[in-house]
Amino acid sequence: MLDETRLKNRPQCVLVKGKLEVRLDILENRDRSNDFADRQTTRREATAAERLVKAINDLAAATTQLARTDLAPAERRRLETLQLAARHTRDELQGNEADEDAADAFEADVVAELVDVQVPVLRAAIVRVQARHDALPA
Repeated sequence: MLDETRLKNRPQCVLVKGKLEVRLDILENRDRSNDFADRQTTRREATAAERLVKAINDLAAATTQLARTDLAPAERRRLETLQLAARHTRDELQGNEADEDAADAFEADVVAELVDVQVPVLRAAIVRVQARHDALPA
Protein backbone atom coordinates (compact mmCIF):
# COMPACT_ATOMS: atom_id res chain seq x y z
CA MET A 1 0.00 0.00 0.00
CA LEU A 2 1.31 3.40 -0.90
CA ASP A 3 1.75 5.74 2.07
CA GLU A 4 2.86 9.14 0.92
CA THR A 5 2.61 10.48 4.50
CA ARG A 6 6.07 8.96 5.05
CA LEU A 7 7.33 11.90 3.00
CA LYS A 8 7.96 14.52 5.67
CA ASN A 9 9.14 17.49 3.60
CA ARG A 10 8.99 18.98 0.14
CA PRO A 11 12.54 18.00 -0.90
CA GLN A 12 11.66 14.34 -0.25
CA CYS A 13 8.57 14.77 -2.42
CA VAL A 14 10.55 16.40 -5.21
CA LEU A 15 13.17 13.64 -5.06
CA VAL A 16 10.74 10.74 -5.17
CA LYS A 17 8.54 12.42 -7.78
CA GLY A 18 11.59 12.83 -10.04
CA LYS A 19 12.51 9.17 -9.62
CA LEU A 20 8.96 8.04 -10.35
CA GLU A 21 8.79 10.25 -13.44
CA VAL A 22 12.01 8.72 -14.74
CA ARG A 23 10.55 5.23 -14.30
CA LEU A 24 7.35 6.33 -16.02
CA ASP A 25 9.31 7.83 -18.92
CA ILE A 26 11.21 4.58 -19.35
CA LEU A 27 8.01 2.56 -19.42
CA GLU A 28 6.17 4.95 -21.68
CA ASN A 29 9.09 4.96 -24.09
CA ARG A 30 9.12 1.18 -24.21
CA ASP A 31 8.00 1.22 -27.83
CA ARG A 32 11.28 2.83 -28.81
CA SER A 33 13.10 0.39 -26.55
CA ASN A 34 11.19 -2.50 -28.10
CA ASP A 35 12.08 -1.23 -31.57
CA PHE A 36 15.73 -1.20 -30.53
CA ALA A 37 15.40 -4.73 -29.11
CA ASP A 38 13.77 -5.84 -32.36
CA ARG A 39 16.70 -4.45 -34.34
CA GLN A 40 19.13 -6.25 -32.01
CA THR A 41 17.19 -9.49 -32.48
CA THR A 42 17.26 -9.05 -36.25
CA ARG A 43 21.03 -8.58 -36.17
CA ARG A 44 21.43 -11.62 -33.91
CA GLU A 45 19.22 -13.70 -36.18
CA ALA A 46 21.21 -12.57 -39.22
CA THR A 47 24.42 -13.62 -37.51
CA ALA A 48 22.87 -16.99 -36.60
CA ALA A 49 21.68 -17.42 -40.19
CA GLU A 50 25.18 -16.67 -41.47
CA ARG A 51 26.64 -19.20 -39.03
CA LEU A 52 24.07 -21.77 -40.15
CA VAL A 53 24.95 -21.25 -43.83
CA LYS A 54 28.65 -21.58 -43.01
CA ALA A 55 28.04 -24.78 -41.01
CA ILE A 56 26.00 -26.28 -43.86
CA ASN A 57 28.70 -25.35 -46.38
CA ASP A 58 31.48 -26.71 -44.15
CA LEU A 59 29.53 -29.94 -43.65
CA ALA A 60 28.99 -30.36 -47.39
CA ALA A 61 32.65 -29.63 -48.18
CA ALA A 62 33.94 -32.04 -45.53
CA THR A 63 31.51 -34.75 -46.66
CA THR A 64 32.60 -34.30 -50.27
CA GLN A 65 36.27 -34.50 -49.31
CA LEU A 66 35.70 -37.57 -47.12
CA ALA A 67 34.25 -39.39 -50.13
CA ARG A 68 37.73 -39.43 -51.65
CA THR A 69 39.60 -42.69 -51.24
CA ASP A 70 43.12 -41.26 -51.49
CA LEU A 71 43.11 -39.29 -48.19
CA ALA A 72 45.97 -39.66 -45.74
CA PRO A 73 44.83 -40.84 -42.29
CA ALA A 74 45.66 -37.48 -40.68
CA GLU A 75 43.70 -35.59 -43.35
CA ARG A 76 40.75 -37.99 -42.94
CA ARG A 77 40.71 -37.37 -39.14
CA ARG A 78 40.90 -33.61 -39.68
CA LEU A 79 37.97 -33.72 -42.11
CA GLU A 80 35.97 -36.01 -39.82
CA THR A 81 36.50 -33.56 -36.96
CA LEU A 82 35.46 -30.67 -39.20
CA GLN A 83 32.41 -32.62 -40.35
CA LEU A 84 31.43 -33.42 -36.76
CA ALA A 85 31.83 -29.81 -35.65
CA ALA A 86 29.86 -28.49 -38.63
CA ARG A 87 27.07 -31.01 -38.04
CA HIS A 88 26.93 -30.06 -34.36
CA THR A 89 26.78 -26.33 -35.16
CA ARG A 90 24.10 -26.90 -37.81
CA ASP A 91 21.96 -29.03 -35.49
CA GLU A 92 22.35 -26.60 -32.61
CA LEU A 93 21.38 -23.58 -34.70
CA GLN A 94 18.43 -25.33 -36.30
CA GLY A 95 17.19 -26.85 -33.05
CA ASN A 96 17.37 -23.70 -30.95
CA GLU A 97 15.37 -21.46 -33.28
CA ALA A 98 11.93 -22.78 -32.35
CA ASP A 99 12.73 -22.89 -28.64
CA GLU A 100 14.14 -19.37 -28.64
CA ASP A 101 11.23 -17.97 -30.67
CA ALA A 102 8.67 -19.41 -28.25
CA ALA A 103 10.63 -18.31 -25.19
CA ASP A 104 11.17 -14.79 -26.56
CA ALA A 105 7.48 -14.42 -27.44
CA PHE A 106 6.38 -15.53 -23.98
CA GLU A 107 8.87 -13.24 -22.27
CA ALA A 108 7.69 -10.30 -24.41
CA ASP A 109 4.09 -11.01 -23.36
CA VAL A 110 5.08 -11.05 -19.68
CA VAL A 111 7.02 -7.80 -20.00
CA ALA A 112 4.13 -6.13 -21.82
CA GLU A 113 1.72 -7.13 -19.06
CA LEU A 114 4.11 -5.91 -16.37
CA VAL A 115 4.47 -2.56 -18.11
CA ASP A 116 0.71 -2.25 -18.54
CA VAL A 117 0.28 -2.73 -14.80
CA GLN A 118 3.15 -0.45 -13.75
CA VAL A 119 2.19 2.64 -15.76
CA PRO A 120 -1.12 3.38 -13.94
CA VAL A 121 0.50 2.69 -10.56
CA LEU A 122 3.32 5.14 -11.30
CA ARG A 123 0.91 7.80 -12.55
CA ALA A 124 -1.22 7.48 -9.42
CA ALA A 125 1.86 7.62 -7.20
CA ILE A 126 3.11 10.77 -8.92
CA VAL A 127 -0.27 12.46 -8.39
CA ARG A 128 -0.27 11.46 -4.71
CA VAL A 129 3.30 12.68 -4.18
CA GLN A 130 2.48 16.00 -5.85
CA ALA A 131 -0.59 16.36 -3.62
CA ARG A 132 1.57 15.60 -0.57
CA HIS A 133 4.14 18.14 -1.74
CA ASP A 134 1.47 20.78 -2.10
CA ALA A 135 0.05 20.02 1.36
CA LEU A 136 3.40 20.38 3.16
CA PRO A 137 4.60 23.75 4.38
CA ALA A 138 7.13 25.54 2.22
